[in-house]
Amino acid sequence: AWPDGTTSYYPHSTLGHTGAGVSGRLAVLAEIGLRTPGGSSPVLFQVEPDADGRDILDAGVDVLITSSPAAIQYSRTQPGRVAIPLPWARSYLLVLPARSASTSGMGCDAADLRPLREALAQAVHVAARGAAGPCWWHSDSSDAAASGRSGTGSRQILYPIHDATARELAERIVALAAPGRDEPATAALHRVAPEIFGTGGWSAAGADSARFAERLARASDAAYILSIPHDPAWAAAARATLLSRAPWLAPLDRTQALVPLVDTRETLLIRRDRGIPRMTILHDGTVILDPLTNAPARARTSERTSERTSAHTSTSANASVNRAP
Repeated sequence: AWPDGTTSYYPHSTLGHTGAGVSGRLAVLAEIGLRTPGGSSPVLFQVEPDADGRDILDAGVDVLITSSPAAIQYSRTQPGRVAIPLPWARSYLLVLPARSASTSGMGCDAADLRPLREALAQAVHVAARGAAGPCWWHSDSSDAAASGRSGTGSRQILYPIHDATARELAERIVALAAPGRDEPATAALHRVAPEIFGTGGWSAAGADSARFAERLARASDAAYILSIPHDPAWAAAARATLLSRAPWLAPLDRTQALVPLVDTRETLLIRRDRGIPRMTILHDGTVILDPLTNAPARARTSERTSERTSAHTSTSANASVNRAP
């Protein structure tokens, strides 16, 4: 949604939408114009989840927000193209409901988990690093009781089906737990999640957003891959949101159910020789177009929040901004 009246930009037209996750097809969100008389030509927003970012760059796009290392590396071969790494915005967690009653286990920043996190960062096809904290979901309470959640009998890791990074993490964890694996990452996984090992094989399964939310809320599966903000501006509000998605997590200060795996971020690729609007980059990686100037794009960081509309996309998609003809 882009509410009318929130910025000097306005939706000029909605040019069509093919639906999320449709391979090889283009989803055009909207053409955005300027209210001011004599403003610049409209800005065309596109989302192309399955496109190769290098092809988008070859098409001459002015701005590309992407997490594809191949596209980022390719942009360095194009004259006039500037790559601006955005802040680490998302953290992916392994969620183990049966461990929510435990008061012992490895801490969020346990060094013993480094081999696992590094292996998982290499296994995904986005810009990623081993999880580096902060663990903002921990409560300040010190006297809450543990939740008493028991196992479900399931032997699958559930992930959102449209999140390619979550799928790659789930599949890699299943592979690391397979019989006969002998490597540091497997040993680290065994220390933090021994229930994934033993007799009987585990599997990774995808679910659409509604089914994933329902099963997570009821803790119907043995494990989940969950994406959350890396470092939210309001930790208390983020904790409340997390608890609303998985109410069985309370109290957060006693749980060992959340195991941080990797952090991800996107990169802003700009053609600095084109007259596109100035941009502001917020601390959470959100990119805001500044309608007050038509000077060549410049990026600056800001620790403040903004109520103005932002243009951004998830790590599973490429988002591009281009001048309409």
